Amino acid sequence: MALTFNGSSNTITPVAAVQPAGSILQVVNFTSTDTELVSCGSGGHTAWHDTLVTKAITPSSSSSTILVSGQLAGEGNAVDKSWRYRINRSISGGSATGLQGVSVGSYRLAAMGTVYETEDESVTATQMAVGNYMDSPNTTSAVTYTFQVHYGASATWYTNRTVTDNDDWPSERLVSWITLMEVTG
Repeated sequence: MALTFNGSSNTITPVAAVQPAGSILQVVNFTSTDTELVSCGSGGHTAWHDTLVTKAITPSSSSSTILVSGQLAGEGNAVDKSWRYRINRSISGGSATGLQGVSVGSYRLAAMGTVYETEDESVTATQMAVGNYMDSPNTTSAVTYTFQVHYGASATWYTNRTVTDNDDWPSERLVSWITLMEVTG
């Protein structure tokens, strides 16, 4: 840790304490081209499922915010427009919280928008859930962020690939990533 010395007051201060608000203190990243199958069962709005896109960060101050950026790429084997995506936050030793929209009636909750092909195809039309989210976990414990998928009935999500996964077009292989940046408060 770098330190600064103030000769007039004879104090030593960690550099992080003198950073202006909005400074980036640390950056961690996870990038994956690995594929996975995530089985989604029925269960309505509460049935969220973890993907392999996950990363932890330990904030240096409880007043820091965490900028979560990333992309979850792949395809589900059911109607493209019915898939939902969110970021799940889990603080070490505590409970998990889904970072998503506000519950109103029976609306389906989600946090990240989806970019997908115009045709609604569940065999070769890949999707990318892309997002940036500024979170305030208010802790100095390890915080893990995980991209999750949801489908209201039984279906399978295929991370970083299409359902058919043929060795030709249009069966793409993709990349998913998550970047966490600690920002001073």
